Amino acid sequence: MKRLLIIFFILIAINISAQEQIFVLCEGNFMSGNSSLWYLNESDNLVEYGGNPIGDTGQSLKVYGNKLYVIINGSGIIESYDISETGELSLDQTLSTNFSGPREIEVYNNIGYITEWYTNAILKIDIETFEIIDSIAVDGLPEDMVIENGILYVSITLDSAWQNNNKIISIDVITDEIINEYSVGMGPGQMLVNDDKLYISGVYYDDNWITYTVSSMINLITQDILITDYGNNPLFGNDLTLINGEVYRTYNGGVIRLDENLNPIENTQIGWYNNVYSMSSYGNNIYLGISDFVAPDQVIVIDLNGAELANYTVGAIPGDFAFMYYSDCDNNGDLNLDGSLDILDIVEIISIIIDEDENTSDQSICIVDSNNDGSIDVVDVVYWISIILANH
Repeated sequence: MKRLLIIFFILIAINISAQEQIFVLCEGNFMSGNSSLWYLNESDNLVEYGGNPIGDTGQSLKVYGNKLYVIINGSGIIESYDISETGELSLDQTLSTNFSGPREIEVYNNIGYITEWYTNAILKIDIETFEIIDSIAVDGLPEDMVIENGILYVSITLDSAWQNNNKIISIDVITDEIINEYSVGMGPGQMLVNDDKLYISGVYYDDNWITYTVSSMINLITQDILITDYGNNPLFGNDLTLINGEVYRTYNGGVIRLDENLNPIENTQIGWYNNVYSMSSYGNNIYLGISDFVAPDQVIVIDLNGAELANYTVGAIPGDFAFMYYSDCDNNGDLNLDGSLDILDIVEIISIIIDEDENTSDQSICIVDSNNDGSIDVVDVVYWISIILANH
């Protein structure tokens, strides 16, 4: 009852403006140096970052705290951008990887992990100092990463000879040791975790460059592995997303829900567009990168019924998206508004997580969401506990 009263008074006492911010990274054409960065302005227009072009072959984006991290593969650099209170960008720092072929970035406890193809390794950086700490050697070319319960899962999309591979490895983030290896479908790429299951999309090619697609799933509790190979089915893209707790994959110009055996469920497709290159979702919206590989290209936003909400013109090859909430509230963890961050706030945060309260207010999310991913979870608990310990 006490927790309900606190949240009630938060809701009636404070009126904030919180809205979603969208960042889009356009790869640009290979070796052309025309990668570009785009963001949503206060007028809800997707606008070009003033420092464009930002380099050669933009690869991936990650929001962490009030920073946007950008991996620029061809230029071999990692860039850090400050995100203003209104969602605008300003370049903070640039870190060279000495043309190591950086691909994807994941952040955990202020440590950035970056997969690298040319070194067969995962680079570690200190997010606060923006300096290289170490690297973790792997056997093959690492691609995507997810972190679950202190374990870093990495897809190894090609072997060291740049041939088709089928491995997922798991790494202890405390010791940096590889603790397990899983054999899944060929060409593992993007991954996501849902309900203690790791889902992996795969795309691979034969000697004649004919495309094959596959989905895999690892049960992280039982360690069972499910592989569903779709054969020569180019309708599948490589992107996965969660919509209302269900796994969807890019398919036939939109997205389609996968069943428990990883097969597409008929009549669940959302969106029907030509030239879909990339996909992501956030909240109740789906974002599609539409490309004919020549600028200008488009980003199309649709709702869960497939209705088109927005159509933005962007640079060549929109390949990755990042999202966050921004507002005028204080992101300080003080959920009960008593003027201090302490164990009482941690109890409130844990209660919200345990209750799986999908109706948690934007105000509460804004105060507690330490990494600006739009939700309250165990990552936020760990972060705020570390702040409490550091202050005592």
